[in-house]
Amino acid sequence: MEMVTLVGTLGSGAMDLYSQKLAERLDVPEFYTGIYQQIRERFNISWLSIKALRAIPEDWSFERTLSKLDRIVHLPNQHLGRYGNFLKVSYIITMYYLGIPDEQITVIYPGVDHAIFRPLPHSSNFEYPYILFVGSEHPRKNLPTLLKAFKKLKKQTQFKDLKMVKIGKAGGSEANYRGQTMQVINSL
Repeated sequence: MEMVTLVGTLGSGAMDLYSQKLAERLDVPEFYTGIYQQIRERFNISWLSIKALRAIPEDWSFERTLSKLDRIVHLPNQHLGRYGNFLKVSYIITMYYLGIPDEQITVIYPGVDHAIFRPLPHSSNFEYPYILFVGSEHPRKNLPTLLKAFKKLKKQTQFKDLKMVKIGKAGGSEANYRGQTMQVINSL
């Protein structure tokens, strides 16, 4: 059986936490990198921009390092997938919600760390009924659609007192996601 090396990403985001928790629970070699944080800084910029072009040597270095591992590499998020086609080794990639036909992939659902995510006693900081949204305001989270549906729900008499509580950051620094969210709220 071939050995797999898990590429762990440094940082405190959800995808970083996923790779770190996975590394804690798997008995496989690990290779930690900060490249994902650098990739995030390049989201939504032109591939031909100075910033993107300056990153090419670093990207090549990362690809060569992974290829030298001489074993299957597990890339723990779809953003690292950009390196897959250039690797000289086989790879596994964790991806979310890309609409790829089931017959072309193997779906493995993420586990839940019950030490972190667990039910609490029936107490709440809120004295009113609410819907909870956990996530950023990044477009891939589709918060505007939820807000529009929430507006329709609030028109029904039995839901007039319902509130929406949002937990999570606005999004990355590449765009003013909070401003976009506020525009949707104001338009509703």
